[in-house]
Amino acid sequence: MHCQACGAQLPSEANACPNCGTLTPAYYAKSGASPHDPTIPAVSGSSPSAVSAPPPSTPYGSNPYDVNPYNVAPPPPPPRKVSPVMVGILIAVVLLVVGASVGFVLLRNQQTKTTITPTAATSAVSNTGNADTNATATATAYANATATAEANPYGGTLALSDPLRDNSRGYGWVEGGDNTGSCQFRGGAYHVSELILNSNIGCYASPDFSNFAFEVEMTIIKGDIGGIGFRFGNALHTKYEFYVTQNGTVELFVAQGTATTKTLVKPVVSPAVHQGLNQTNIIAVVAQGNIITLYVNSQQIARVTDNTYSHGQIGLYASSYATAGHLTEVVYSNARVWTF
Repeated sequence: MHCQACGAQLPSEANACPNCGTLTPAYYAKSGASPHDPTIPAVSGSSPSAVSAPPPSTPYGSNPYDVNPYNVAPPPPPPRKVSPVMVGILIAVVLLVVGASVGFVLLRNQQTKTTITPTAATSAVSNTGNADTNATATATAYANATATAEANPYGGTLALSDPLRDNSRGYGWVEGGDNTGSCQFRGGAYHVSELILNSNIGCYASPDFSNFAFEVEMTIIKGDIGGIGFRFGNALHTKYEFYVTQNGTVELFVAQGTATTKTLVKPVVSPAVHQGLNQTNIIAVVAQGNIITLYVNSQQIARVTDNTYSHGQIGLYASSYATAGHLTEVVYSNARVWTF
């Protein structure tokens, strides 16, 4: 049997054409309805007898024909926009997290560092430059404690470290003076002053050194010449004297008593010297055996060989021995000695 509307082959006992939905004679026979029943809607574009069957129901009451007959995927939803305010908040949160992490790492590194804080000696020191036994022991302990904490440009073991703010470290720097010259701690530094012309004054500490490096910061604030003395023998006034002038000249003498001196390094102007008043220079001498090496601002100036003296005290100088000399005041700080 064929559909009266579209001519499609009808299955046996079919109630409606599977192709166009027109009700079949079998449907009317079973239902007793008439093909011309006005309550049955006609199929668009078909004869009055070709009416569509009502859509079958589903277990959920939905329309089985409400589908996508072309199987076309729906368009994707538009991308979600992020406001500039939200972007700013996210960036601020990221920066905050990174900053906190870096701060934590730095704090941990700082906490793991070990700082040695030596105890300064507080024993009294006489004007003659002699410290008592306890002060010397305390000074030695201080030097040993700071040996690994300070720079060591010359080698050896740190044996003396003194900022020269006062005489509390136990090294027995000479203090006092008269109308010819003076040695005194003032304003957080050690002031050495020569108060007459054509003369010099040396202010010595009590320790005795043999093979060593001695370094100090020197600033000439008035006059002509500053410098350091070493291997000083107090009783006989035997010593070496390394002088640096404010016009850049350096020289080295050896004194054999109060009147006799011998020049080991003739006066020479060195470009390593910071010239003029109120200019700080770091001056140093290394005495090892009979070899003596001079430095200014970490630059080697001269090296000589001399075996006149093998040990003695160290000191700091002010001198007015210069052409058209002037009364002189020199300020010293940060003295250090390494022994070999």
